[in-house]
Amino acid sequence: MSKQSLIIQDEATQLINITSTKKITGKQAAYIINTVIIPTIEYRLHNIILSQSTCNNILSKYLTVVKHKSNLSRSFPNSSMLNPHMYNIRNIWDIQLQHHITNFQQRINDPNILGTTTKIRLQQLQNNLWSTTNILQHNEPVIDGCNKLTLNFKIIQLLQHLRITISANHNILWPNTIHNGSQPIEPILLQHPKYITFKKQLRKLNILYIEQLCTADNSTLLKWQHLSPRLHQLIKGKQPLWFTTLENKIISDTYLRTILPHYQQSGSNSFAYNTHSISKKQKP
Repeated sequence: MSKQSLIIQDEATQLINITSTKKITGKQAAYIINTVIIPTIEYRLHNIILSQSTCNNILSKYLTVVKHKSNLSRSFPNSSMLNPHMYNIRNIWDIQLQHHITNFQQRINDPNILGTTTKIRLQQLQNNLWSTTNILQHNEPVIDGCNKLTLNFKIIQLLQHLRITISANHNILWPNTIHNGSQPIEPILLQHPKYITFKKQLRKLNILYIEQLCTADNSTLLKWQHLSPRLHQLIKGKQPLWFTTLENKIISDTYLRTILPHYQQSGSNSFAYNTHSISKKQKP
C-alpha cells in the first residue's frame, strides 16, 4: 500500500473518530460524513486510486458510527444506510469511479496542453503494452515496469472493471498502433504465466508478428539461429523460452517446421525482404 493511501486512511479514521465522540444524531453524523469527511477524501483522490478493499474498510467505519448514533444494531443492512431515501451515505468507491472516469474523459478530449500530455502518457502505455490492439479497447492489458503504477493505467483498469471501452473518432488514430494485416504473436502467448517476461524480450527485439519469424511464403517457421538477418543483430545465447513456446503452439511438423494453416497469412511475406548485413562492429 502506498504512503498516500495510508495518509488517506489515517485522515479518514481520525475524522470518523472525532465524529463518534460528539453527541449528535445519526442523521447529523451522516450529514457530517457526506459534507466534511467524504469531500476531504475526494480531494486526496485526485492523483491516486484506492483499492476496493480500502474503500470498503473506510465505508464500514463511518457506517458503524452512523448506526451507533442512530441506536441501530451492527447487523442493520448497509444497503439501507446507503439508500438515498434513508441516510443517503455516499460510497467512497462509487465517488472514486465517478471522479476519475469523468476527469479522464475531460483530459483525453481537451484540445490544449492537458489533452496533449494525456495522449503522450497513453502512447507510453501503448508502447509498453507492445500490442496491435488499442489499450483503451484491450481486454487484458499487461503493463510492466513503472508504467503499471501510473494513474492513467489504473483508470483504464477501472474502466475494464466496469466493462467500459472508449473509442476515438475514426479520424483520430490514437494511441498509435501498428497494423499491417499480419498475425500478431501476443494472442498466442498472452495466457502463458511468463508473458510479461516474453513481452519485454519481444519488445527489445522489435518482434510483433509471426511473419517476422517465417519464410517468404509464410508456411515455415525459421530456426532461432537463422533469425539474425531479421532481427538485425547476431543471435547470442540459447533459444529463449518464448520462441520455444511459440514453436509448440504454431508448428504442425517439428521436422519440416510447417506452420498450422490458420496461422499462415496468404500472399508473400514482406518481412522476408527487410534484412541487411551486420556490421563488423556488431560481430564478435
